[in-house]
Amino acid sequence: MTSHTSIATVFTLIRRFSPYLVTIIGRQSCFLTEGWMLTQTGRGLQNPHMHLVIVGAGIAGLSAALYARLYGFETTIYEELAPGGRCLETVHAKYFPGLPADEKAVTLAERLESQVLDSGAVLRNERVLQVSSREPASADGPVTIRTESDETFADACIIAVGDERKPAGIPGEEEFAGRGLSYCATCDGPLFRGRDVCVIGGGDSACDEALFLSEICSTVHLLCRSEELTALPALRTELSGRDNIRQYFGAQVRGLEGTITDMGFRVLQSVRFRWGGTETSLAVAAAFVFVGRRGLAASIAPELDADADGRLHTDRHMRTSGTMIYAVGSARSNPIPQFVVAAADGVVAVKDLYDRMYEDT
Repeated sequence: MTSHTSIATVFTLIRRFSPYLVTIIGRQSCFLTEGWMLTQTGRGLQNPHMHLVIVGAGIAGLSAALYARLYGFETTIYEELAPGGRCLETVHAKYFPGLPADEKAVTLAERLESQVLDSGAVLRNERVLQVSSREPASADGPVTIRTESDETFADACIIAVGDERKPAGIPGEEEFAGRGLSYCATCDGPLFRGRDVCVIGGGDSACDEALFLSEICSTVHLLCRSEELTALPALRTELSGRDNIRQYFGAQVRGLEGTITDMGFRVLQSVRFRWGGTETSLAVAAAFVFVGRRGLAASIAPELDADADGRLHTDRHMRTSGTMIYAVGSARSNPIPQFVVAAADGVVAVKDLYDRMYEDT
């Protein structure tokens, strides 16, 4: 092997394993790779000047931020609540490749947040009101980000605001929200430990939360509107093995009924539904609603093309209809609701953004 061949081989191996070296050697290595990674691509020695704003610090947004720093972008993340997104209302990250089935979802979020902050990204705890493209673009950047306190400009923006639970439209839903009716079993389930509860829904979230509740509650009644569950086969199999989960298919929830406590508060007492041609009422301490989700992205980017559920239309590169604006994870149309897909979306968007900087050179 010639010395020239040896050097080429070494550089090939370094380039291939550089992401792992960054993790192994330490967080400070991220700054070395910012300029150094670009050299490996043949696109020059200097870091590109790119101010990227990411709206949302869930798995998709944090993954985008981590890779944005690896590419040398000046990166600012805006998050209204705590970082983590869907991880904060999910028990386990059991479908994330390489993680054990009992890995806590919040632990995954904490680790990713730590990586992002150590890489040099800036996290601002602030609500973004609007993201829009500026035509023509100015020297400050083509994207405007308006928050509750100020207005800033960026060269590009990745929208990763995720989604929220849909209400079920059940009579009494607003009245009993927070008084026995909840949209997060992980958050509120422990309040009803050892008692009978019901879950309304039949998809992945409903089944996953029913499994969680079955570990702490006496009986879990799963009311599914359709004639079969739409959840992943693995979830359905696990569900059928829990003796304290009772499933009702074709159940049409008619309303919620309550009682007055000694303190004078009206709280949930039972759920009324039609099943098997008859009206039935279940005495439960709580009802957890999981009947789908609606996107939040369209509410902060009303000028961009979106679907009826409030998610932004994107192409395969995560580009939206707005100039230099991307959407990732549950912020975009037809998302696959898995953490690993959200993470991949963030990486795809950043890689495309990097490529666009050089497409005319």
